[in-house]
Amino acid sequence: MKKVGLLIKDLFTSRIEKDIKDSNAFFFLQYSGINGLSMNNLRKNLKQIDARLFITKNTVAKRLLEKMDKKDLIKFVDGPTAFVFAKEDIVSVSKVLVDFANENENLKLQGGFFQEKPIEKTTIVDIAKLPAKDVLIAQVVFGIKAPINNLVFVLSGIMKKFLVALEQIKKNKERSK
Repeated sequence: MKKVGLLIKDLFTSRIEKDIKDSNAFFFLQYSGINGLSMNNLRKNLKQIDARLFITKNTVAKRLLEKMDKKDLIKFVDGPTAFVFAKEDIVSVSKVLVDFANENENLKLQGGFFQEKPIEKTTIVDIAKLPAKDVLIAQVVFGIKAPINNLVFVLSGIMKKFLVALEQIKKNKERSK
C-alpha cells in the first residue's frame, strides 16, 4: 500500500498532466514573497478568462516534465513555482500575468509553453502587448466590411448623379414645351 504522501504526489501529477494536455498554453511563475490575498486575486482574475493557477512542489513538476518529454521546460522550474494553464485566449492570460507581475515585484514570469515550443519571459511580455481576441476579430470584420461600404457609397453616388441628370432632362423638356 502506498503512503499518503505518494498518493498526493500522484494525484497532483495526474492533475497537472491532464491540465497540460487540455491547455492551449501554460506558463511558469515564481511567486516567492506574495501573500495569500494577492494570489487569490490572481486566481480570480485568471478564472474570469478561463485560465487556472496551480501550485505544486518543484520535484513533482520536474518529474512530470521529464515524464512528458518536456525536459527543455525544467529550466523554468526554479524556486517556488506555479503553473498557469490557459485553455483558449493566451493573449488575455499573458496580459493578466504581466500586469500582475508589474504590480507585484515578487512575482516573476519564468517562461511557458505554447504551440509545442517553450517561450521565454520576453515572448510572454510581447504577447501581452497584442490586442485581445475580440479586438482582432473586430479589426478583421472591419477590414472586410470597408471595401464593401466603399463600393456601396460609390454606386449610390453614381445612382444619385444619374437621377439628377434625369431630373435635369425632365426640366429641360418641360421648359421647351
